[in-house]
Amino acid sequence: MGAWHVPVDTTNLYRMNSGRWRWASVVLVVVIAISCDAPTNLVRVAPAPRADSLVFELSAVGTGTGPGSLVYGVSVVDCEDKVFWTIASDGTHALPQRFTYGTIIPGFSTRAGPLPLPPGCYKMLVSRAKPLRFEIGSDGSVTPRP
Repeated sequence: MGAWHVPVDTTNLYRMNSGRWRWASVVLVVVIAISCDAPTNLVRVAPAPRADSLVFELSAVGTGTGPGSLVYGVSVVDCEDKVFWTIASDGTHALPQRFTYGTIIPGFSTRAGPLPLPPGCYKMLVSRAKPLRFEIGSDGSVTPRP
């Protein structure tokens, strides 16, 4: 006797989960890109940040000044990895030294969001940079976290 084979139609399962898999794959690509190279970019929250006008600064590691290296993408996720904003490029574009959450950046396409950032814990993931953790308070204040 041969092994039992029960045909299963997975079409509906794929359709139901395709959106989740798409976002999960975007985050996975960004995380892999970050973890493969030694950090050459440094990302930080710009001075006097607010949740409604959150500005980030990108620079070269070691100097803290000058433009960062070319990047594949940027994601802002909460500390449970829910995606709030993702932009991506082909790795031949640099981010500006200052950029605002949710804005259109030439050379990058928007893959997710931007969604409003309610109070809570967040991470910014930029290729070739250590993740930046920050907290948004109930009053809209933004505080970098270690």
